[in-house]
Amino acid sequence: MSDKREVTLLWLYDDLLDLYGDRGNMMALQYIFAQNQINCVLRCQSLGDALDFDSCDFVYMGPGKARNLQAATQHLRQYRPQFMQAVQRGVPMLFCGGAIMALGQSAQFAADRPPEEGMGLFAYTTADSGEVFVSDVTAIERFTGLDLRTYGFVNRTAAQQWSAASADRRFCQLLYTSRPLDCDPQADSAAGFRTEGAICNNLLATWQLGPLLVKNPGLARHFAQLIAGRQDLIFDDSLWQQALEATLREFSGLQAI
Repeated sequence: MSDKREVTLLWLYDDLLDLYGDRGNMMALQYIFAQNQINCVLRCQSLGDALDFDSCDFVYMGPGKARNLQAATQHLRQYRPQFMQAVQRGVPMLFCGGAIMALGQSAQFAADRPPEEGMGLFAYTTADSGEVFVSDVTAIERFTGLDLRTYGFVNRTAAQQWSAASADRRFCQLLYTSRPLDCDPQADSAAGFRTEGAICNNLLATWQLGPLLVKNPGLARHFAQLIAGRQDLIFDDSLWQQALEATLREFSGLQAI
């Protein structure tokens, strides 16, 4: 990627999928770019729009209610070739919360509805379990290559099943969660190894929601660098770091189960 003086952020289905202050993810990136005199254009596209992945530098899709996720997935699926090409080109993307359901082989959005075809990017299926899963999560992330400690929050009713033959890279190794999320079928389950999320090129998909980039300044910095094509971005994230460190200390004596 070349050094950019203007970047375009594409927020998919902002009117349908914004439950937990996820606009904060856009605001975090806008703040970083403003500090570096980079013009930042926020473009929102939804069900009535023809999605354009060629003229954007970042794609975001967030969490929402099941019926809204279903409608968004059906619409996004119409643009699968363009979307997959953007992923292969390395366009930075972040899919948070229930948006991860759109990227698997299939998704069942309610127990009384049949599964629907997903984007097929990752080798998992998701299905409504009828059970609410809520947990704080701390982890070592594997997206930036820096093995940063991160904090997130999970609130979902869908169960995720990975293919045993899958070699997809997971986003993070969980350090703490009140209940197990998903075991990596390639890992030694007896060792209590837990993973969450998925990575493909510069796309990160995670069950963690809320303004993930606000909570984790290392992730925000990494995405901003990918989007701008620059490693020399300068901004003050000291308060972000202090907030993260204070949060992580609350869970430092706890272990994942």
